[in-house]
Amino acid sequence: MGVRTFRASCTGVCEGEGVAITGSFCGWNVWESVQLEKDENGFWCGELDTFNDDYEYKYIVTVNSEHHGRELRGWEVLNGNRTEGFLPRDPEAVYFPCVVFRVKLMLLEDDRDEGGEMLITGGCWQIGDWHAPAKMKRISDDGDLHSEWELVVHPITVGCFPYRYLYNHRLDRTTWWEQDPDRTRYGSDVYRDVVYDDHVFRSEFKTSFIWDRILMGPYPQKRSDVRELNDLGVKAVLSLQTDNELSVRGVNSEAMNNYYLSDGIQSYRYQMKDFDAVELEKYLLRAAGTLRTLLNHHTDGNIYVHCMSGISRSAAVLALEKCNRERVGYDQVFDEMRWRRPVVSPNHAVVRNLAGADLEVIDMDTLIPENGRDEEHVFTNSFLAMARKRLRFAVFRR
Repeated sequence: MGVRTFRASCTGVCEGEGVAITGSFCGWNVWESVQLEKDENGFWCGELDTFNDDYEYKYIVTVNSEHHGRELRGWEVLNGNRTEGFLPRDPEAVYFPCVVFRVKLMLLEDDRDEGGEMLITGGCWQIGDWHAPAKMKRISDDGDLHSEWELVVHPITVGCFPYRYLYNHRLDRTTWWEQDPDRTRYGSDVYRDVVYDDHVFRSEFKTSFIWDRILMGPYPQKRSDVRELNDLGVKAVLSLQTDNELSVRGVNSEAMNNYYLSDGIQSYRYQMKDFDAVELEKYLLRAAGTLRTLLNHHTDGNIYVHCMSGISRSAAVLALEKCNRERVGYDQVFDEMRWRRPVVSPNHAVVRNLAGADLEVIDMDTLIPENGRDEEHVFTNSFLAMARKRLRFAVFRR
């Protein structure tokens, strides 16, 4: 048994990370590895009490997690393992390969911001596995509207993984997500540094005219999106997003509703869960009826319908309303819709099953916009407003 002192010069350690030694002396267990400390010269140092002189080891990068304790972030690049019998130079040279994500942010004048931050998330733990976006570092700043950001992580060893960038707008207190589709990359070579230069943050607001006076697309995220809708003659917006979606995506509903109000656009919302055929079939007739009501009321302009990406739920609503209004088959309607917006993908079985049914057209008086004047009477779904109206009538009769 003896004490071994380690001193290493490590390349590729990211901010907030530490260096440790693990090996056969602890069963290669990350939680029982020997954590090193960084000295004034930048070397990582520590001591190890060994029971014998016959052990193997490697340097690893770790990070302390609030919920899971010490977590592994990466292994050093080395052909084989280090051994006690091998006498290295002092300090030992240790190399941790890195993956760099790099992107440029280009803001429009309407969306000017100060102090915002760029993040990234996707289908691997290095960038948060979709539920915990990783913050990026600003590396250049060309005025108030243009900046460049990067994040350095350790190799991503999964196959093809999806990801997106997002931007936290400080002044609006809202989060902008890149529009569909996801970016995709293949896992990097674990033996070398890799740079993913993704050029520009994709925040384009791509809408499509589907039928006369009806547009469809992704959910608006910022001031310039609302202004674009105004330029397209939109007078009312029907959102199908749920409260949970708004929360996950960091949408500041108050700010967005104020933008709508300043441009003379009424904002309505009828919640329907995504990827839920049972709920879609239950509420689709009412949602299409809501669209019909808005079309009949807002005759002086266009109606914009959106879900999350303008692909599934909004397409189902538009298709069913068209089938009912013109008494045509679903297949014909879908072909016409896909010609105008190729990405649409409604639930064919549900819409086709309801295509011959009558819509649940509702009274415009029960549709109170989310950016209405009396905040105490703003309801998320039309059926909630109707329920309150019926309750008041029942009380009056008593």
